[in-house]
Amino acid sequence: MDSIISRVNKTRLYLEVGMDQGKVRVTVEGYGDIYVEKGSLLGRALEGLGLVSLPCRGQGLCGLCRVEVLSDGLSSPTERERIVLGRELPRVRLACQARVTGYTRIRVPEQKPGVRLEKKFMLPRLRRLYPIIEILDLKPGEKPVDVDLIVSSGLHEGRRYAVTYGKQMINSTDKRPDNMLLVDMGTTTLTMIKVGLDGKARSSLVMLNPLYKYGLDIVSRGEKASEDQRVALEMKRTIIETFLRIADQGTALVLAAGNTINTYLAAGLPVESLVEYPYQPPVRGSILVPVNPPVILAPTIAGQVGGDMLMNLLATQHMRVKKPYMVIDIGTNAEIALVTEDEVLVSSAPAGPAIEGYVGRGSWGGRGGVYMVEVGGTDKPVFRVHGDPRRGFMGSGILSLVYGLYVNGFIDRSGRFVRGYEIIGGVKAFVIDRMNNLYFTQKDLREVQKALAAIKAGWKIVLEESGLSPNELSRVIITGRPVQSLGRDIVSGLGLSPARRTKIMANLVPYGLHLYAFSARYRGLARRLIGMTRHIVLAGSRYADKWVSSLRLGPG
Repeated sequence: MDSIISRVNKTRLYLEVGMDQGKVRVTVEGYGDIYVEKGSLLGRALEGLGLVSLPCRGQGLCGLCRVEVLSDGLSSPTERERIVLGRELPRVRLACQARVTGYTRIRVPEQKPGVRLEKKFMLPRLRRLYPIIEILDLKPGEKPVDVDLIVSSGLHEGRRYAVTYGKQMINSTDKRPDNMLLVDMGTTTLTMIKVGLDGKARSSLVMLNPLYKYGLDIVSRGEKASEDQRVALEMKRTIIETFLRIADQGTALVLAAGNTINTYLAAGLPVESLVEYPYQPPVRGSILVPVNPPVILAPTIAGQVGGDMLMNLLATQHMRVKKPYMVIDIGTNAEIALVTEDEVLVSSAPAGPAIEGYVGRGSWGGRGGVYMVEVGGTDKPVFRVHGDPRRGFMGSGILSLVYGLYVNGFIDRSGRFVRGYEIIGGVKAFVIDRMNNLYFTQKDLREVQKALAAIKAGWKIVLEESGLSPNELSRVIITGRPVQSLGRDIVSGLGLSPARRTKIMANLVPYGLHLYAFSARYRGLARRLIGMTRHIVLAGSRYADKWVSSLRLGPG
């Protein structure tokens, strides 16, 4: 029988139809039989046929190469599959992680584009572009370029185009670069947007932060890095290599912003001063990592308030939000900033991962799941679920559920389950979808209460330090993945905002990164904002007392 030859990215993948020695048959429903080497990755074969895409380059982080397993001859699930797929295993696998060991029959679900531009990302419109980098044409025999040279392992003579940053040449390429990769380094997820040098967005990708295996919160990661230098170097290599895999041959620069610990881990800098009081970074400027393509890490502000909040502030300044106003970026590490005419007060609250989906039946943003739950009923709750209950609760689904249970009287202000719950395995739980085993326990609620209390205590202390009352704020901007699908009533009703004048906005970090990448004015504004900041450390008895009093559900 004839061979099936598939060309992918100038390479050839031979999939022989026939019982050749050392090859295993895989039946793909709707396509037919293919034969692959025993022990080879299923994803490589399917990508070669154009049946799946591997936008995270096979790291098992984006979850976009799912296949349904009808007859299982695959290797055991990997750790990353357990994180990304959860209870979908073993009937669903990630093709990029699964190796073929015996006869396998699969179904490939209808694929959404692996790299896509999501509507929830907003980018500014700039009349003129002044990119952070410049592309120079190094024509042989002409006058030398007057710039300092940074030599890296990926830089050598004979290349045609130079990438310059300020007065420094940071890379050279054979192909003229035509894009930049903007990265929001969240504690739980990485959001990446590829933009052309004309400022227009091309594609985007949300994936699990590969540092999850070192801890679900930034402090745990920082402590591990400070205790073992080998672990710290491994973390740097992991995050930088992830950036480079997503970049392409036309990427001139990776520009990333994140909280301070994530930034220092990516740079390979010591983090000891960030995990112990007074939690201050030794430097606050931008950091250049000389790889190919080069990586620039945006400046951090103070403590655990990093470049991601700085990008939020650039975005709100561009939107001309009237001062004084507050920005709260909801996430595992919630960052708070209060902007007045004279200063910028900043702080960070250790909310923890519960509100990002890390509960008993939780999910995360890139994987998908339940993003909203409406609650009704009297004696027993009636649930209307939005999203995919098979994959569990996303952060917004958890917050909307807690709000609905609270306002309908199924839980009280202390967080105690009052009525309408069941006992499952000796534990109180609300059953949201019995068929899909979707439930929410008393323990889950306690973790969410801790997160909400951390954020409420944070904004209360920042307001006290400023001498302002909530009514004096012109606006409170709430941003972050866990709140993007929520209404103002839920956000205010859970106490995530100190004022009714609240505006919930999509992730603003890409917006700010775009300004920083393409506007010299806003790069200058970033430096001025850093100079205006006053850092408030949430520690000691004052914070502890505020946190305990904020454990009660409801506003304020």
